[in-house]
Amino acid sequence: MLEGYKTIIVCPLDWGLGHTTRCIPIIQELLSQNKKVVFLGEKWQCEIINKEVSNLELRYFPGYRIKYFVRLPVWVGLFLQVLKIIRIFLLEKKIILQIARKVQADVVISDNRPGCFVHGLHNIYITHQLNIPWGNKNRFSPLLTRIHHYLMINFNEIWVPDFSSFPGLSGNLGHCEINNPKIKYIGPLSRFNKVSLKAEKNDFDICFVISGPEPLRSALERNVILQCSKYPDKYFALIRGTFKAPKLPIPSNICSTSFATTSEMSDVWKRSHHIVCSSGYSTLMDLYQVKRSAWLFPTPGQFEQLYLAYLHSKITGFHRRLDSRKWDINEIINLSSIAS
Repeated sequence: MLEGYKTIIVCPLDWGLGHTTRCIPIIQELLSQNKKVVFLGEKWQCEIINKEVSNLELRYFPGYRIKYFVRLPVWVGLFLQVLKIIRIFLLEKKIILQIARKVQADVVISDNRPGCFVHGLHNIYITHQLNIPWGNKNRFSPLLTRIHHYLMINFNEIWVPDFSSFPGLSGNLGHCEINNPKIKYIGPLSRFNKVSLKAEKNDFDICFVISGPEPLRSALERNVILQCSKYPDKYFALIRGTFKAPKLPIPSNICSTSFATTSEMSDVWKRSHHIVCSSGYSTLMDLYQVKRSAWLFPTPGQFEQLYLAYLHSKITGFHRRLDSRKWDINEIINLSSIAS
């Protein structure tokens, strides 16, 4: 990987955990080749990487900090944050140049941050969204897809973490009709790539893995806690996906942690009868790697997750889908786990 280069900058988007965790196997591979890796991210992103990988340099890098609004359509919420998004986009281009010069970087690997490139260096862009779904019947998808491809012009390579054959894991998201020689399918990226996940005794009836932007993440966590508290005879695992303190007390029948390392997550998944998680693409890559099926929560308003939940529940049939706003824990408990 990247022969002839010595110092590599890795900077993932801060929208959810997935962009950060899927960079872990890339960082591990680079370090195994004795390359210097400089990771750029928000404080919480650096904390995650520091728990998983050693012998690399961590630097703070401003994120977009996108927020969702419970009572507003997603497009309205994003429109209200357009100026902030543009400001961070322009700022990241300036800061990445300064850091690249300081650490004498040869390569910049950007996971879905189109402003993170440096002219004169080898720039790599990681994305599974060659097509961007948006709006009812994807009416805005062509425009957003064209904009995204325009922003990718500055990169020497475009890495798609999926199989080249359709549908792969990303379906229409990661497979397009555009013939771009820069696009390279590198296969799914998962931090579980070296983990064996043989099922053990079911200590947990359900493992809930919560992630995503606020305040939707907190709303889902609240719903999970309230529903689990109604079943004191059941035992649950809760991966909260945030380092912030919970707003509700955690019942004694829930084993809770803020963020699970790869070894911790694999241990919990081994011991769980059911897994409930978002339909984020990085999560789906993890599930594929360990050959586990799950109940999927698409984040409301995220058309990508809605599509992926449909793809893997209706088309491939490997997972089941839940409505993150209207669901009952009985729906999970009363049905046996899906055969993998």
